[in-house]
Amino acid sequence: MIRSHINFLNLWIGLSVSELAGSLLTFALSLIMFKSTSLTGSIGTMWLFYFIPSIIIQLVIGSYLDRYSKKLILIFIQLIKATVLAVFIVLFYYLNELYLIYIFQIILGCLTPIFTPVSQAILPNVSNQKDLVQYNSILDATSKLMVACGPIISGVIISISSSNISIIISICLFFISGISLCFIKEIKNEMIKKEKWMNQLKEGFAYYFDRKEIVKFGNLIFAVQFSVGVITVINLPYILDVLNGDMKDYGIFMASFPFGYVIGASIVKVFSKFKDINVMIYSLLIASTTFMFLGFNRYILLAYVIEFISGIALAIFNSYNTTMVQKNIDQKYSARIFTLRLAIIRTAIPIGVGFATLFSELLSIRGLYIINTIVIGLFIMVFIMTYDNKKRIK
Repeated sequence: MIRSHINFLNLWIGLSVSELAGSLLTFALSLIMFKSTSLTGSIGTMWLFYFIPSIIIQLVIGSYLDRYSKKLILIFIQLIKATVLAVFIVLFYYLNELYLIYIFQIILGCLTPIFTPVSQAILPNVSNQKDLVQYNSILDATSKLMVACGPIISGVIISISSSNISIIISICLFFISGISLCFIKEIKNEMIKKEKWMNQLKEGFAYYFDRKEIVKFGNLIFAVQFSVGVITVINLPYILDVLNGDMKDYGIFMASFPFGYVIGASIVKVFSKFKDINVMIYSLLIASTTFMFLGFNRYILLAYVIEFISGIALAIFNSYNTTMVQKNIDQKYSARIFTLRLAIIRTAIPIGVGFATLFSELLSIRGLYIINTIVIGLFIMVFIMTYDNKKRIK
């Protein structure tokens, strides 16, 4: 028991520091791109160089990840990130060419789809099953908190020094993350035998789609991430144009969600006496209705409250959704399963962004929030109607 908690502590430190490093880095690189070009589209181009290789790698890498120790993979990736970033900052200092950022984004896009699914798949290997819900919620909440704090910290650093200092701090944090992960001791470490990667890829896909419950959990994640893509486009005009707020109001609105997320993750264990499936569905139902309330809302202060509640509900949903997948899969397929889930997330968000971009004029900002509620509601209905009768929500 004690070793399990120490293992989780080392994992938590390693992943949290990594999230903070990534958040600092993202802010710094985005600022460099925008200041150098004065074009918002340049930031989009930067992310395009990240997402294209990321999605490609995502589809094929899972079969390799299950062959090796998940702990060693995480350490190796962190050290590569730190080393590549160190080389990048030196070259950028002397050459000051933006194409170096694009090259780095391509490399990062290749590394992230390896690191992220393994960081999720390793948790059952370093903890007891009864602790999974609590541990997942802690990791998820900390991740959101680091993402929220990163721009603030990076902004302060850059205001008193430069973007380069923020990047150097990110390098140090990636090294610290790798060191912390070295102290993990895997309780269970099942690795599959080495076969042709295509056979393992087919086996992983077959296993995923044969497990109908896992597919249904993934469908719910798809609906949520589609909605995330939609609000990525409309949150800013919603506050500035629809509610007639300013950038300060927008900042508070955007901070309301991660703050609620942290609160939601901290109370997730309260629901342990209820069926996991019930908690997951009801929390998602609450989260979906918050979009509808935003669609009808006319007050900025109320928007803060609604977004805060949304953060609480989605923290609970994500924790239970991830935990139920972890409990229902064979560990030898774990990395491939979480790779597929991450691929779902990475494809759903751009679809949501595209949908909002194309239909924002036709449906209006308020209408798109309501569409989010309808989309998630439909996915929930399908889930309830098709879920195994023996496990169906009562």
